[in-house]
Amino acid sequence: MRKRGILALCLGAMGALGAVVCVPPPPAGNTASFETEPLRPGIADPATALTFASTLIDDSPHLLLVVGYADAVARGIDLGAGADPFDTLQRLGRDALIGMARTEADRSADFPLARLLPAGQAARQVATGTNFREHAQEVAVERPFNFPKFGPPTPAVTTVLRGDGVLLDYEGEICARFDRPLAATEDFAAAVKGFFLCGDFTDRALLTRLVTEDVESGIGFSDAKSGPDFFPTGPFLVIPADWRAFVADERITTSVDGDPRQDARGAGMTLDFAALAEVMLKTGASPDWQYQGQQVPLIAAGVLPQGAALMSGTPAGVIYRPPDTREIVCGSVWHICTAGFLREGFRPAVIERFLGRLAAADVFLRPGQQVRHASSQLGEIIVEVR
Repeated sequence: MRKRGILALCLGAMGALGAVVCVPPPPAGNTASFETEPLRPGIADPATALTFASTLIDDSPHLLLVVGYADAVARGIDLGAGADPFDTLQRLGRDALIGMARTEADRSADFPLARLLPAGQAARQVATGTNFREHAQEVAVERPFNFPKFGPPTPAVTTVLRGDGVLLDYEGEICARFDRPLAATEDFAAAVKGFFLCGDFTDRALLTRLVTEDVESGIGFSDAKSGPDFFPTGPFLVIPADWRAFVADERITTSVDGDPRQDARGAGMTLDFAALAEVMLKTGASPDWQYQGQQVPLIAAGVLPQGAALMSGTPAGVIYRPPDTREIVCGSVWHICTAGFLREGFRPAVIERFLGRLAAADVFLRPGQQVRHASSQLGEIIVEVR
């Protein structure tokens, strides 16, 4: 009788909770702010920033000085096989390249976006979480944090595979790479800085299972964000004369099947790239991060290799929201009333119930959808979900 009484009490509690707070909530609304004017990707004036791209010509990578971009077609001057943008800038000088862009446009040719090689180079990056203020608010994390991201860069026109059980989410970001390795803050100050558009896909189901209460530790993020096709990169490496002014003004957007999802400028970053580099170099050598069950450093030997990217973090407008108090309370009561605690702990039970509700809401990326990251002067990325 006593057991039946407890069961009846639980069922009554669940009924009350279900009627009041445990009904499936509607999908969270998009918290992004959107500018009025539509974004039309182009390139910077050469005096402000030089724009480079690479393409295969006769099966060999050639460097292009980009002099125009519209309708997913770049117009560029072939600077030769095997050339590197940083080396070319040092060898020819900024003034000579500006002059070339202005006076030798008749040497240029058209290169569709799909023919351009990825602006990213390395298979390991330093990623950043919650570095845009609105995004930090929408996922309830107070401060920016770093974590290593693994996986090769893919080109601007590409695909991403959504595996079974994956809750696939998008992020558009600004990435930076440098003309030298970074081992100290003095290296960052002296380095020539190049910027490119990048994406950062996430398996939110895996992240939710792995993340700890100390979100800023970065635990879980490397595993959830390191798929082989989770790092698409834009077509251009842009080297500005004044990097701070360029990044602050740069606008990046994300849309899914034409529906606007993200829209922000670099000025919305909490930590700019100099501050991100300082934090990275101060803590990066310690093996305080995790990936595939192993302790790893943020940067091997405390050095960001030349070619590796430092990522800005993403603006507001992602799909995911962490479980709130309602989810935790409802999941806990359900776990007690169904005697789930005899089989597993509260945390995994609450998480799996939450993930099941997210999957049922069908708000994450689905096969057949197209994700488009665009920018004012860094080109665009077009990704088909498969």
